[in-house]
Amino acid sequence: MAFLPLISKAQKKFYVGVNTVPLLVGTLDIRAEKQLTRTFSIQGATGFRYQNRDSTESAFVAALNRYVGLRNRGAFLSVGGRFFDPSTTEYPYIAFDVVTAWYDETVFVFDSSGEASIQDISGLQVGGSLTIGFVSQIMKRVHLDIGLQLGYSPPRDDVLNYYLPGMGFTTYGFNVYGVPGGHAQLQVSLKYNLVKDLRQLIREKD
Repeated sequence: MAFLPLISKAQKKFYVGVNTVPLLVGTLDIRAEKQLTRTFSIQGATGFRYQNRDSTESAFVAALNRYVGLRNRGAFLSVGGRFFDPSTTEYPYIAFDVVTAWYDETVFVFDSSGEASIQDISGLQVGGSLTIGFVSQIMKRVHLDIGLQLGYSPPRDDVLNYYLPGMGFTTYGFNVYGVPGGHAQLQVSLKYNLVKDLRQLIREKD
């Protein structure tokens, strides 16, 4: 029975990857996932935001202008878990995370009369998120992880639309359904499997 711990250890995959969507707003989002059982992993992420633009300059994607200030600095740390059914190399998952995000920004702030002023604002936000997604293997060790992350943190009172690293874009105020403090973000991550499980090794030897 001494071989059982070895098999159990070999079956615990470990992934590292990068979520590419936050790059559009100057944010590096690095993610890691450690499989604990056949259907459950713990996961964590960290990263930072560093972005500047002139007041007359448009964001890289024009639709994101309201999320990009004159100066955006930020960092985040998240921890959580994901449940999945890895019956094949392509499988769905659902994940839950607790996110802590810090921001330090120079932005346009509008008063009740519509007058704008430039202000420096900073703060710390804590919230939670739910992600529903799908993983597909595209190479032996490389996987594509696509998901929709929905989250909530107490709304900021300085600006209406903003981006929180690790949490996503606020959706309130777009004439669509939303709640103050609600966030959404598409996740498109490329992740690398540092540790193969026993079944992968057997398949590759066949």
